[in-house]
Amino acid sequence: MRCRQDSALFDFSFVYRVRVSGAKVISRIEQFQPRAVSDMSIGQIRYSVKLDAQGRVRSDLTLWRFSADVFEIMSGCAQDISDLLVLSGEGFKLEDLSESTAILSLQGPDTMTQLARFMDVTGIVTLPYFHFTEAEIGGVPCLFGRLGYSGEAGFEILVDQASKEGLWDLLSTGFAPAGFAAIDILRIEAGFFLFTNECRISPSIGELGLSVLLEDNEVNPEIKLVAFTGDHESSRDLALWQPVSSALRAPCRGEIIVTSACFSALFKRVIGLGFIACGGEIGAVVDPQNEFYNVELCPLPAYDPHKTRPRRAWQADPR
Repeated sequence: MRCRQDSALFDFSFVYRVRVSGAKVISRIEQFQPRAVSDMSIGQIRYSVKLDAQGRVRSDLTLWRFSADVFEIMSGCAQDISDLLVLSGEGFKLEDLSESTAILSLQGPDTMTQLARFMDVTGIVTLPYFHFTEAEIGGVPCLFGRLGYSGEAGFEILVDQASKEGLWDLLSTGFAPAGFAAIDILRIEAGFFLFTNECRISPSIGELGLSVLLEDNEVNPEIKLVAFTGDHESSRDLALWQPVSSALRAPCRGEIIVTSACFSALFKRVIGLGFIACGGEIGAVVDPQNEFYNVELCPLPAYDPHKTRPRRAWQADPR
């Protein structure tokens, strides 16, 4: 709730960061993932996914363009880095910056106001959504990306690993420190999939609802990702909940295969993500594992259905 109403500080340093460059960088990146990158502007970030050998979505990632022939690729999946290394060679240089990089995230509607306590925000207050720029916090050089995983306006801040502890201590005097359980609740409310959850069912781009964004021409997907609210009757804790392996299969008509769930203080009940069968009218659905009941489908995302909050402009004059 602090993130939804004010601001919060997260540690995303588990994300891998690889710099790629060279004469063949564009062709290699487009070989690696399905989105075009040649039309990206300098300072732009683009969301994408990584497909497995069967063309199913394995993970998601972001692409950052630094110059004509220098990009960075960031992913939470170690296998993505291994796949990148296979493509290295003449005209495509890779530099793994993961160990030397810390990634902190500031999320929430009051983020800019709080940041103004620690830095000159002139250079970031007009930064467009999914763009990045360089700036300093307390004299520490940082790379600010205008994006996040909460469904709120915010930044991901890349900093040298040696400066992480001091920067965290500084920012935590103005931002509420938050952990993985909090970001999991936020991303479920915002309708963002987590590759360790939703991708375990091996969905396609279309089944994740990403066809328009990724310009995918899939015809007649068999299942689709949905959001739901409901009740939970289980001894299992919902904090960082994941489905058991036996629950992961394609849904039959009238079923929902639940892939993410949490108790939302915002909705004051259980909320989650899962997959249902496509085609025909959508009526009541049931969880075949009998862990969730009174399941009601709701807009995806359930929070901020039109996704206006993360894109909105900051206050022109932070108080």
